[in-house]
Amino acid sequence: MISHRKSIAIITASPALGSIFAMMLEQTEGLRVQQFAGIEALVSHMRLLPVDLIVSDYVLETGSMAELVAILRKTLPSRRYQLVVLADHISREIKLSCKFAGVDEVLVKPMSPLFLRERVVARLGIGDSRDGVSARRRTAHSGRSRPLRREGPYSGNVVPLFGSRNKDNLHPA
Repeated sequence: MISHRKSIAIITASPALGSIFAMMLEQTEGLRVQQFAGIEALVSHMRLLPVDLIVSDYVLETGSMAELVAILRKTLPSRRYQLVVLADHISREIKLSCKFAGVDEVLVKPMSPLFLRERVVARLGIGDSRDGVSARRRTAHSGRSRPLRREGPYSGNVVPLFGSRNKDNLHPA
């Protein structure tokens, strides 16, 4: 029995993509998943309820990931949350922006929704005991032509921006 369900907030430029990710994450025991249409809706929600992890596109229709982080730092400076960003590509500008924003992981799109679930489960440090098979094993056998190459805590399309980070990252105001 899980005593505390982890809260996941999803904000993507494509509501369809966000729905797919939400559906996949909701299948994991111990997660409460909510999808948001814009930055303002997410900030309003976070004023009332804590969020453990935010999954955000790098570019959003209602602003950017950098704007989202700036608003959260200003509005909720003492809140603890982790931030996973989804990007189409990685450039020097994106790396610097994500590093400045305190992003915990950048995942390169396209990716399998199963892979996103694996990264969220790993980042939050929760087990996925839905059927006794680990998320990593399910991902490796999810129809990919070849399994992802694994090295340490990161996989093929996770871009480490800076060394290991504390799991309970407190973003400075």
